[in-house]
Amino acid sequence: MADADARVAISQRQEQLVPTRQWRDSPERAAAAYDQAIVNYSRAKKLFEAGLIAQQELDARGTELRIARDDLENAKQLAVVSTKLAQDQADQANLQAKVRREELQEQLRQAQVNYERAKQQADATVVRATTAGVVSEIPVRLGDRIPGGAVLARLAKLDRMIAEVPVAGQMISGLRVGQSAQVGLSSLPPREVEGRIRSINPLPSQNMTHIVEVEFDNPTLLLVAGQPAEVRFTKP
Repeated sequence: MADADARVAISQRQEQLVPTRQWRDSPERAAAAYDQAIVNYSRAKKLFEAGLIAQQELDARGTELRIARDDLENAKQLAVVSTKLAQDQADQANLQAKVRREELQEQLRQAQVNYERAKQQADATVVRATTAGVVSEIPVRLGDRIPGGAVLARLAKLDRMIAEVPVAGQMISGLRVGQSAQVGLSSLPPREVEGRIRSINPLPSQNMTHIVEVEFDNPTLLLVAGQPAEVRFTKP
């Protein structure tokens, strides 16, 4: 761009330095005027040699011829300089358009980078669970300052439910993990599903009962935690 601007400035200066009269003739008009000046000078010279005109008249035609010749040279030089100026101005305009396109492309690239960065930052603010489930508890409130590692929500998996059954100590020895059990649900209508013993707590509670966990399927996800259930253990 700097080179193009410099070339345009130089061409404009060269155009201004070309000597011209009050108007700037084209090379064609200057050539026609020069040809007419030659004809006029030749005619005047013949008349002078024949003694029909004075020396002053011949000198005047000679002056007109020199002026016409100078005008022709200046017109040719001006045409060359003007052509070069027009070419330099066209190159300058093309370069300016190219620079503008590159600036716009750079702005577009920067906008895309900013968009991707903002998108990543937005994605980083979304908390996603590692597994599917139902929100059972949200221990934080709107506006709380949350430190790293804090629990934001607790999820419950409802596709498989667990019934906790207190079993007397004298019955524990007859139960095994994986053993079948019938779980009666107080749903509408009441129904029974088959389950299996998931775990047996070997340590008794204060009332000397052991907690036995019986797991069963909940495919409809209609059962929720806290509902009562009746469990009957099946002997293997």
